[in-house]
Amino acid sequence: MGIFFQKANTVNPEGLKKFFAVVRGDHALSEFEPYGLNEADMAQSTRITKRRTGMERPCGVRRIPMQYLHISSPKTLTLLHKTQAAKNIGSLDDLFRKYMLDTPRTHALATAAVAQFKELEEAHDGVVDQRRQTECLEPLLRHEEAYVEAKITEDQNRQLLDKLASFADDTSITLLKRRLERQLHDADALTTAVKEAESEQAFAKQKLEAAEAVLNEQGGIALEAALMQVSDRERQLLHIEGNRDSLEKDLEMAIESPLPSTREEFEALKRTLAACADTARAWLDGHEDEKIARFGEVSEQKKRHAEIAGELRFLRGQRSNISSRLHDIRLSIARHLGVSTEDLPFMGELIDVKPEEDSWQPAIERVLGGRARTMLVEKRHAASINEYLESIHLGERFEYDAVPDDVSVPDRPLHPQSLVRKVTVVQVPSHESLSRWANKLLRDRFDYVCVDSPADMERHDRALTRGGQTKAGEHHVKDDRRKITDRSRWVLGSTNDRKIERLEQELRLCSESLAVATNATAEITAKEQECQALCRTERSLRDKHWEDYDNAQAAFDLERAQAFYDELAQSDAFREAESRRATAQGRLDEANKAVQKALVNQQTNEERIQDTRSDIAEVERRINKRNPSGIAMDDETRAQFIDLFSSANDRFDSDTSLVYQTSNDVQRILDARVAKAARAQQDARRRTELVLQQYKSTWKLLAADLSASFEDRDAYIGRYRQIRASGLPQYERKFLDVLNSFSQDQITAISSEIRNAFREVRDRLVPVNRSLLLSEFSSGIHLQIEVKEHRSLRVNEFLADLKEITRGSWEEDDLEAAERRYARTAAIMKRLGSNDRSDQTWRMACLNTPDHMKFIAKEVAGDGAVVNVHSNDGGLSGGQKQKLVFFCLAAALRYQLSDEDQPVPSYGTIILDEASTNPIGISQRKPWGYSRHSASIWFWQRRASSCRRRKIISEPWLWSHAPTIGIRGCLPSYSKLMTGGWRSSMADSPPCMVSVPEASQKAARRFDRDSRSWAALLFRQEIGQCADGEPVRCSISLHPPTERRVLNNPGAARAWAQSWRACPWTDAILWEKREWGSAGPQTVPVRLVLEDPDAIARCANRSEQWNTLVLSLEAVGRSMVESMVRDVPGCAGRCAGCCGSIERWEVLRA
Repeated sequence: MGIFFQKANTVNPEGLKKFFAVVRGDHALSEFEPYGLNEADMAQSTRITKRRTGMERPCGVRRIPMQYLHISSPKTLTLLHKTQAAKNIGSLDDLFRKYMLDTPRTHALATAAVAQFKELEEAHDGVVDQRRQTECLEPLLRHEEAYVEAKITEDQNRQLLDKLASFADDTSITLLKRRLERQLHDADALTTAVKEAESEQAFAKQKLEAAEAVLNEQGGIALEAALMQVSDRERQLLHIEGNRDSLEKDLEMAIESPLPSTREEFEALKRTLAACADTARAWLDGHEDEKIARFGEVSEQKKRHAEIAGELRFLRGQRSNISSRLHDIRLSIARHLGVSTEDLPFMGELIDVKPEEDSWQPAIERVLGGRARTMLVEKRHAASINEYLESIHLGERFEYDAVPDDVSVPDRPLHPQSLVRKVTVVQVPSHESLSRWANKLLRDRFDYVCVDSPADMERHDRALTRGGQTKAGEHHVKDDRRKITDRSRWVLGSTNDRKIERLEQELRLCSESLAVATNATAEITAKEQECQALCRTERSLRDKHWEDYDNAQAAFDLERAQAFYDELAQSDAFREAESRRATAQGRLDEANKAVQKALVNQQTNEERIQDTRSDIAEVERRINKRNPSGIAMDDETRAQFIDLFSSANDRFDSDTSLVYQTSNDVQRILDARVAKAARAQQDARRRTELVLQQYKSTWKLLAADLSASFEDRDAYIGRYRQIRASGLPQYERKFLDVLNSFSQDQITAISSEIRNAFREVRDRLVPVNRSLLLSEFSSGIHLQIEVKEHRSLRVNEFLADLKEITRGSWEEDDLEAAERRYARTAAIMKRLGSNDRSDQTWRMACLNTPDHMKFIAKEVAGDGAVVNVHSNDGGLSGGQKQKLVFFCLAAALRYQLSDEDQPVPSYGTIILDEASTNPIGISQRKPWGYSRHSASIWFWQRRASSCRRRKIISEPWLWSHAPTIGIRGCLPSYSKLMTGGWRSSMADSPPCMVSVPEASQKAARRFDRDSRSWAALLFRQEIGQCADGEPVRCSISLHPPTERRVLNNPGAARAWAQSWRACPWTDAILWEKREWGSAGPQTVPVRLVLEDPDAIARCANRSEQWNTLVLSLEAVGRSMVESMVRDVPGCAGRCAGCCGSIERWEVLRA
């Protein structure tokens, strides 16, 4: 009830007082007269009226009807206000969304989820922190292992170095003693050989003297002179023949002329050669430049061929398109840093042009340019790289980016034809910041719009054509220093198959060009050699005479000298004397040689003996000085030295010089090993200290009591092992628990609210449409309200994300799947909690479920045919719009003010026209009233019973000229839709889901009933009195929950599933996968199958009773057998027959 009081002599709004109250029972207006008479004391008037009427003044205007009239939603009051105004409703969707439906719970659920996400975020941060610590400290194990191994290696090799000289001397003295033994044996043999040679020498001298005396008597002096003449003529003929052979070869190369046989031919040949030589010299002078050019081309082609072949060999050995020179620089930097080359990618190696965008690769290669040849390095390595680059000369332009750990990729919209959309960025394992950096550079610097025509460039701020022309603002560039299609310069791509194919083609072309140039060079070289041979031949004959080539005359002179000698040597006595002298001379020569050789050998052997003895003495002196105690070298060390010496020279023990030469080689090997081990220790020490510094700088509080020195490494290694053993697993378990709980409790609730909203509204409209059938919208036509699901694409995407998050959340997640679920959850929670305008718009679109529906009003004929459809009031006249609005308002009121099970609404409508009269004859003390002087809104209450007996007005929805409308409702029944009371609260252990204790109780009941029968059966089977029957089994259905029950209380369902996963009988549980739209696919336990009495007893906690029962029966069996054996001689065979076999009998006896 509203009371308005206007002060005397005032007409402005400031003089108007308003007061609202709720009155219980039946009262007349005159009972509230004190409020109009006692303006000054409202409190006193209230006390008076309260005693008389029981009126109360609840605080807050909206709470008055809601508290006392049991209206559940504030929208009902707003809708009543709109009913009074009957205008500015908007479309049908606005009417139902704004005034019919309550604010969905999804907003509150989302807000609660965002607030509770902090716990999950903290759990994940804990896991990430533990992982980062392990990743930071894990290299310490490798460095420590490398350090210890290097230390052991250094010590072992230093010990070998200390004993190297001893081994060499031991080996040397052994060889020297063997040599001395051989030399002493040879000395005796050499003495005998000298004596024998001297005896032969004396005898040969006597023979020669006798032969010479006989020869002189036969004219031997003249014959000797003739023989010398023959020898001179033979030498002259050989010289001339040599001249003619040389001339013949020169002529073959020069002019292919035959050898001259006369003096005239010789002189003619000299003249011909002189003329040809002049021509040849002229040709040589004229083709010198051509020869240089030909040879230069061959050299250039060979160099190009070698470069391409080398590049191909390099590319075939890896998958990168980066040139070998840049790769060598990267390799040297990686060795300096002690990292893999895979940790130092070039930007071009991370960018792949999409296959469908192949036609744009030349332009993309051109625009990326040097940026693609930029190496990406984590920022922590920058200082070390700078020092290294400063200390060397690269001979090449080299660029690198120091990439920070935290790189954010700009989230800006991209043009559909952006260059960024035509490429993909490869992820670098364990270095995600490098891939993000490449993404960031692409978006910041190379967000060019790829246009097909240069005319389109001016439409965009940044553009790129297929020909490689670029535009950035007002700056245009076209770089054609190289052909844009030259694939040899391409560097993009995580693989180099295309570049290898291109270089192989270039290599073939280069080989062909090289062959052509080589052939041309060979031709000009052959011509040059021909001319040079001609000139050389001409020079050689220029000062020569015919006598130097006249072989006929030289042969004739030799023939005459030989004839003269033959004439002198024809005497038989002379020939016999000459033969004897020659034989004696030969024997003496041989004897002289033998004596000389024997003496030399003897002297040499004596010298060697002396040298060997001196060497032995020197080595023994060194050995005694180095090892005065005389302790021998152990066999293991000696074997190591033998292996080392053999690997250096497999013949080292053949001579002492080789022993010491090999010893030097072994010393170099051991020195290199020691140096390498020392470097490895230093490198391990440096790497360890880098890890310690990184850990200490990152986790200052955790490492506050530790230093970053190498000596403290054991403490850090201990911390790593503690994290791996307990810290990280504990954080991971907590993270999985919180993640699964959050997915089921929060995400599932939001998803369920969104998915069920349409069904709830649709069901709620059923009684509304039934009430609309009570009154005709027009003659023979009724109005029906229909709701249609109208989810946008982003709402469906949002629901799909929620489904993915809850997928498999009852199962034990592996960490990789959990990380993916967390990432998706974090992205959604970030947007739900964001204050960004776009994110708030997205949140409203996804969570505001009324916006996911469209409302349609249909005009339906009596036969069910749809006559007209109104999705809004467009195209209607004023009266039609008013009529449609009133009917829709009535539907909204019916929705808000009725209980779904009421055939007739608890609230009715009273229309007062000419309110100063009493048109229907109702007393002012009846359950409703009106004012005679003003039009007011009154609430009129009808009890449900009276509603069924009395109809106040025949047309409850239509009226005209109504100055007042009065509506009041009785206490409504509990409204499921308004208050959410339709949701039944599922207990922690729902009756439909059999818990582990309940299953144990069922197994116990089965055990108590049948255990004795099982034991008896087993005993009878054992002694062979009955065949094996059906196996004893117990199958218990676990009654898994339905999807609706899961959505009602996901936490309880999840706890139930986890309890079965943790129970001791997991191998006896049958699991099935359920596909649920809201909760995602989940694996749930459906049945417990216990295959034998032992399993049933364990499940029923009756194992002790079962074992006692079995043992009792076994005792009975033993007693029976003992009685049979004791009382009946030879009973074994009969008992075996009874038991079925000797083996079974022996079992029973045992």
